[in-house]
Amino acid sequence: MRHLFYKFLMLFISALIFSQIQAQEYPHVDNKIHSAFLLNKWQENKPNLIAFTDPRCPYCIKALAQRERLTNYNVYLFWAPILGDASQQTVERFFFCDSPTSPDVIEAVINRKKPACAGPEKQVLRHLNDHMIQQYAPNSVPQYWYGDRRVALSQLNLVRSIKQQIQTMAQNSLLKVPWERYNSKAVNIANIALTNIGLVIPQDTEVSIELIHMMVQDKRFNWYIFQNSTPSSKENTEFRMLTNLESSSEATFVLEGKILSKSEVHSVFNKELVGLLSGS
Repeated sequence: MRHLFYKFLMLFISALIFSQIQAQEYPHVDNKIHSAFLLNKWQENKPNLIAFTDPRCPYCIKALAQRERLTNYNVYLFWAPILGDASQQTVERFFFCDSPTSPDVIEAVINRKKPACAGPEKQVLRHLNDHMIQQYAPNSVPQYWYGDRRVALSQLNLVRSIKQQIQTMAQNSLLKVPWERYNSKAVNIANIALTNIGLVIPQDTEVSIELIHMMVQDKRFNWYIFQNSTPSSKENTEFRMLTNLESSSEATFVLEGKILSKSEVHSVFNKELVGLLSGS
């Protein structure tokens, strides 16, 4: 009986402590007060995300180098020097900069260098940073908070890289294209490890040297060009029929077997290449 009593007591105490932790309220960020800690330009239509980082933490440095993944959020970065005196001294330097999360500071952290900042010390910003550290008390970094809830990167709406977007588009191809049949239309020597992409262009579109050069330099794809010419080659006719682009009057990209929309084209290719196709 005594054993059961102590077991029940421990469960009760644990539940009480957990409920207190859950009920704890954390300070929220306010752009009027914490704007100096923003990693990117504040946007009203995006939710806020709080990040805690130690400048000497290798995982934090990697996360900062990939910070574009967090651009779906207004990211407020606070420095949590939990790895000892060296981290503390490094963080102290940041508050002699105009902003403790300026591009110069972030690049210095990524490259493991000291930022070139000259005083005076921004004591108000230092106080704001220390207050957030005291209230959230992060014991590991990098650490992310959404509202009053600590979250993992896997729980966030991360921006996908262009490579990931291309892979998803290729996987969504409903049409299986026998690209080996179109070697005569290849711009570069095909590599089986690369994604295949065909460019179908109307007869009056110029295939410039600049366009060919840009394709050759883009090492992500095996490039093929199909032009509506008169008389048309067997490969041109077959590919346009296969992709249902016989009557296409504008340049069209076919990624593996997927015809890309205009928004997909602009998300994958640079403006120069798209500009060459549109004649601008």
